[in-house]
Amino acid sequence: MQLLSNRKSACLGLTTFTTIALLAAPALAGDRLNLRVGDVVLTENASTGYVWKFNPEASHHTELFGVAEGGYIPGDKPGAPGKHIFKIMPTGSGTAMAVFDYLRPWEPGAPVNRYAVHIKITAERSGK
Repeated sequence: MQLLSNRKSACLGLTTFTTIALLAAPALAGDRLNLRVGDVVLTENASTGYVWKFNPEASHHTELFGVAEGGYIPGDKPGAPGKHIFKIMPTGSGTAMAVFDYLRPWEPGAPVNRYAVHIKITAERSGK
């Protein structure tokens, strides 16, 4: 797991939100995030039919966050892996876990890979 250094902060009212982007290799799991608003970026080769999907049933404390599609960045060559982006948006404070499965949606059975992100959601008051 590589944490990118492109952190940005923006002030909305009295709460500061920080965007954190993650670049993940599919085999990694158990990473931890201190999070206000964040992106999870997973390597995906959609040309094979395999895609990442958020798995709310395997996730924990989903009442504390929402997950939205953030788009797909294609690879630099046809058939090359790209990046699937998920936006994690907090709805409360606490700790949670978001689970993503790598699968072919039309095939039954277990996913070929699973990625879990442990999240600590905090709110900071801005003095500005």
